[in-house]
Amino acid sequence: MKIILKNIVRLPNLYKRRLTDVDFVLFVSVLEKYCDGILAYGGHCLVDGITKRPIAGFMNICPDKFYGAEIRKLSKWRSIIRHELIHALVFSQELFPNFPGAGEPQRKGSFNIVPNVTQQYKRLDWETSKGPVKHDVHMVVTPKVVKEARRHYNCSTLEGAELENQGEGGTPGSHWEKRVFENELMSGVTTEGLALTRVTMALFEDSGWYKVDYDKAEDMEWGKNLGCAFTMKSCLTWMKMNPTNPYPF
Repeated sequence: MKIILKNIVRLPNLYKRRLTDVDFVLFVSVLEKYCDGILAYGGHCLVDGITKRPIAGFMNICPDKFYGAEIRKLSKWRSIIRHELIHALVFSQELFPNFPGAGEPQRKGSFNIVPNVTQQYKRLDWETSKGPVKHDVHMVVTPKVVKEARRHYNCSTLEGAELENQGEGGTPGSHWEKRVFENELMSGVTTEGLALTRVTMALFEDSGWYKVDYDKAEDMEWGKNLGCAFTMKSCLTWMKMNPTNPYPF
């Protein structure tokens, strides 16, 4: 979902002038605008003219969803807020062209293919209930992300970290693929126990804008050490290969 900040919230005059000694400004609102079917949304709204790093971002929390939350679900909301903040800081199709070494973006369907940052691959034998099909996957292929994705899944030939290809608005291309990143913090659909993994931390590092502390990474059991068959084949293939224990965790 592409949203212009000025259409959401009125900015105080203070923020219309140049700020000093500030790395990043986050504007937070609690408004009903654009809230149909979602819990919150966010993104960047200004980048540095030289480094192209985001220096301002916004986040809107949908009030009906938030105020109706039970106390036990507040941990889920903390994850949602972290998720939206990461969109503002680094994880967005619109920011990928600003990564170091990024080539000229090429639009393919819902995706921007950014050479040296994202790439499209074709799976020729994607098994479905109606037989094998050709299936396009889109991946982040920056060096640290590739290293951490291969490390997590224990697959040395994995091309990168797969991006979501379904959903509406800003979901495709700006989230990790739910099939292989079920409860990762930056998957496209909110579930319980969201984990900020080394893969997302690697995306921060590959942007060239941040230093990361991998000791702070959170563990994700989903798909861990399950190999290339899990990450590079369809769910149906995986279930057929593991009929007695198809659960990937």
